[in-house]
Amino acid sequence: PLFEPVADEACGEEPAASASSAPAPEAPPEVAPEVGATFDRSLPGAGPIAAILLVDFHHLQGTVIEWCHPLPAPRGGGRGDVMEPFPALDVWAARPGGAGALAPAALERAAHHIAALALPEGMHKSRWGETASVFFVLPLDGGLLYGVSCHRSVRADDLLHRDASVSRSTVQKAVCVLSRVPFFGLLQQRISPVTEALFDQRDFRCKQLLDGFFAQLDSVPFERLSEGEMLLGLDHSALFRGLGHEVLAILKSVLLEAKVVVFSDSAEICSRAVLSLLMLLPGGAWFGFNSDGLGSRHHHFRKYGLPLRCFGERYGVYPYLGLQMLDTLLQMEGFLVGTTNRMLVERTAPDVLIELSADDVAQPEVCRVHMQNRDLRQLTRCTSADKAWMAESLAQLEAAAPVQRPVAHPASAEQPRAPVEQSHGAGGSAVSAAQVVPVTPVPASPVELSVPEGVPTFAMDDDSSDAGAESESPPSRGRRGARGDQRSAPDPIHWLLGRDTPPGSRRPPP
Repeated sequence: PLFEPVADEACGEEPAASASSAPAPEAPPEVAPEVGATFDRSLPGAGPIAAILLVDFHHLQGTVIEWCHPLPAPRGGGRGDVMEPFPALDVWAARPGGAGALAPAALERAAHHIAALALPEGMHKSRWGETASVFFVLPLDGGLLYGVSCHRSVRADDLLHRDASVSRSTVQKAVCVLSRVPFFGLLQQRISPVTEALFDQRDFRCKQLLDGFFAQLDSVPFERLSEGEMLLGLDHSALFRGLGHEVLAILKSVLLEAKVVVFSDSAEICSRAVLSLLMLLPGGAWFGFNSDGLGSRHHHFRKYGLPLRCFGERYGVYPYLGLQMLDTLLQMEGFLVGTTNRMLVERTAPDVLIELSADDVAQPEVCRVHMQNRDLRQLTRCTSADKAWMAESLAQLEAAAPVQRPVAHPASAEQPRAPVEQSHGAGGSAVSAAQVVPVTPVPASPVELSVPEGVPTFAMDDDSSDAGAESESPPSRGRRGARGDQRSAPDPIHWLLGRDTPPGSRRPPP
């Protein structure tokens, strides 16, 4: 079931009296199970960080795990194993006292899938000299491991040491962290500068940097961090601007367990889009994880049966998935996945296909949603009320977080100069094109504007020139300041995340 009904005692209702007069035996008091995650950091690999890996692209073997800590690197195992089924995500299930360290046999079985996910397909399309990221989840031993990988390329001629495996002009490697906590954005912000520092060494034999980084990252108290830290670095505003009211249709499709695929040439874009969609579901980004840091949500989530149990063995969610995991998807009735492979899209025949550009997701013209199932299109069609609500939501989102786009040609403070075309004088000498002559700017003539007769004009309440007419002009209904008894407009992010009243429920100001 998607949710469990609330108990009668929780609603304040007394249970009905039994028809039998015999008193029931007293049951021992139930002890609430421990649902918060606990870690034993005294054992290597038993903390929140299971392992840190260095993944390399070999010209003969493909993606391989070159180095691993604290476990030894696997040696070519797991290539014929199928990925384990997706586990049921239940945040209220009792958990043992400690998760235990990652077994070397389990890492050996999943080595091929980890390497393929850490170095995604199409990574050669990334911009040269920049560090790109990818987020993924891996079912292992009945649970989930959360992976964050930062990959980069370097020219082979720039390396201080080249081993026998380097046979191409470029070297592609990735620093991957396997964790037991779904803090994707927080981990990515810490892994990215470490990856850049590793590549700046130009010698991948030096692993001391990664050893120290593992110890520092494993000491972070993830089990006490709040939900805001979990969602750090994951922004769904770009998805709202790019898809508009289609976001509602996509969420309806996920709740109906449809096959939803997010495609993009960038693995980071598609994996971020999947995580952004999960953020719109209450507790969807928890991935079955629970801790004492999320205690502020426990009361209301338990009361209303949240988070919804949408994902399990029948319906899985993968922020990124490669072609090697195609057999896993074909065994499911539905899924929500991100991919960069067109062949995977064609073989899975999704009900909903979301195509995102690798440049800017916030541009509506580069975001397309294809509803390829006619019945699903009828069920998820947005009504006029849905579109009006989304239009109001987007307007408030623009007011709270306007898009700041860079100017293509910023104005220069220096005097503009125009190049002189190359020409030959009478003596046959050529004038260099680099020579420039100053251009005298022409002052713009003032433009006089007049208001036609019969057109009413209104004065703004913050116009100092019309201070005397303040009593005659109606008050403005825009954003109010913080002076006096005026209050600021509600933050749209709060009510989008369920922290405030929905739009339209507040009375308009007098």
